[in-house]
Amino acid sequence: MPTKLILRKGAEIHEEHLRPNLNEKRLADFQDWPKFIEAFAQQDIESLKAFPSFLEDLVWEREYRPIETKTFPFRRTVAEFLKNIDEEVLVPYNVGACQSIKEAKRLLAPNAIGFSSFDAGTVDPRVLNDPDKPCYTVQGGQFSFMVNFQLMQDVARHLDIRTGMIESQRDFVGRSLSTTVLSVMDLLASHPSPPEGQAWKLDALVLRTLEALNRTYRSPYQRHIEFPLSESTPAHERAALERLVQSLPPHGVPDTIAYLTEAEIWKAMPDLQKLGYDSEGVKGMLQLPPQPVDYTHMFFSSNGSS
Repeated sequence: MPTKLILRKGAEIHEEHLRPNLNEKRLADFQDWPKFIEAFAQQDIESLKAFPSFLEDLVWEREYRPIETKTFPFRRTVAEFLKNIDEEVLVPYNVGACQSIKEAKRLLAPNAIGFSSFDAGTVDPRVLNDPDKPCYTVQGGQFSFMVNFQLMQDVARHLDIRTGMIESQRDFVGRSLSTTVLSVMDLLASHPSPPEGQAWKLDALVLRTLEALNRTYRSPYQRHIEFPLSESTPAHERAALERLVQSLPPHGVPDTIAYLTEAEIWKAMPDLQKLGYDSEGVKGMLQLPPQPVDYTHMFFSSNGSS
């Protein structure tokens, strides 16, 4: 969903924009600079082919521009939120998510159970006010932005939504199942010596962990897991890992972000220990409280709106 990165300068809201430029060491190679800029701006591929190769020398420069107030959703609510954030500290504004709350409120029937949203983010003002926080990560060439649940909560209040809840996704799943749970990713994070440096080795650990879990786990739903292997996987390892992906049963663990109950994990522990997992590490992960930035569940019902 659309997300803006914003900050406060005095009483103004500014938005971050990324602008491509060329490494200054390459400028001498482009004799007709204005023509190159024109072709780049117009995405004229045929004209760009006449210039030297440049993609590997692109640099991205950040600039901050005042927002267009007439087209900025929930401007007053955002301005009030930013008063509690230090000046020039960048925060994510998840525009699409906030607009989804407005649309969900409009569509919810009076007797509906409610609306749930799940994503990775924070409601902690200390995290949001930290100038060094990561506002996004890049995964598979795509930007993945942290969700600003505190601002979403403010937008919900602005929309007169009075019944709401924000909690960690893990707490929500555990409460729904009346037990303690871990996601597969949490389990992987408990490994005392995960492989480092080569992505394909981590892929191998993930797949062998799923294989170990599936010896004792059975899902009531049928879904064959999708798991694209890293491009860096050596050919002889790729063939074996592809066979392992194909061998994972359709009633096994359905995804790497799936949740497992404490009982399911302990049942699989003998097989997990063969991969280097340690029972004390898993026990510590099961007892770990929610983190400041975590997978989060946001809920509201129509009963709390007027």
